[in-house]
Amino acid sequence: MTVGIEQRTTSRVWPVGTESPGAGGHSTLLKALGRDSRIGQVVKRALDLALAATVLIATSPLFLLIAFGLFVHLSRNPFFAHERVGRGGTIFRCLKFRTMRGPEPEEELPLHPAFKEGAERRTTLLTRWLRRTSLDELPQLLNVVLGQMSIVGPRPIVRKELDVYYGPLAPVLLIVRPGMAGLWMANGRSNVDYPERAFLELKYATTWSLALDMRILLKAVLAVLARRGAL
Repeated sequence: MTVGIEQRTTSRVWPVGTESPGAGGHSTLLKALGRDSRIGQVVKRALDLALAATVLIATSPLFLLIAFGLFVHLSRNPFFAHERVGRGGTIFRCLKFRTMRGPEPEEELPLHPAFKEGAERRTTLLTRWLRRTSLDELPQLLNVVLGQMSIVGPRPIVRKELDVYYGPLAPVLLIVRPGMAGLWMANGRSNVDYPERAFLELKYATTWSLALDMRILLKAVLAVLARRGAL
């Protein structure tokens, strides 16, 4: 599948000392991904549905309480649906609880210093707590149920990030569904700079397995509980 992005990069994706796929290396990566077990993919999707549905039911009182609290606190729709790039380059509306006052940016680079500074000024005590605990991402369980996301996978990104940080490697990232938790989140979230994040996300896309998913999910839960790297 051809992804409509300009074939260039403006930031190093592969860290110093790490071998890049190089010219022609993309086809090797794609072939390796093509050998993934179809049974494994079916099992992954079944686990996604089961876990997302279970957590949604178990947290429904908290879900409704947060939604009502934000509606009263911000005096506006407590949900925010932002366009993100999904598997195969499809665009979907990624759901979150709203955590900023004023209009939400339509094309943001979340790890850019200017974005961080602006986000901090537009949040409140309540919404900062939601971000630090990652409860603002609870609505993404609905994206998982709809098949737009997975529980574990690269974090969903905007189109601009594909151009700026992934360039010709974007098709490799887009072979898998974006996820609520991934290697970047498990390794410190915003404490990790973007070139390293891109490397981790591409590493997941090229080495995916159910066992890796289980390890990432455990590390991500521990990272959230420790509030490591939350904005």
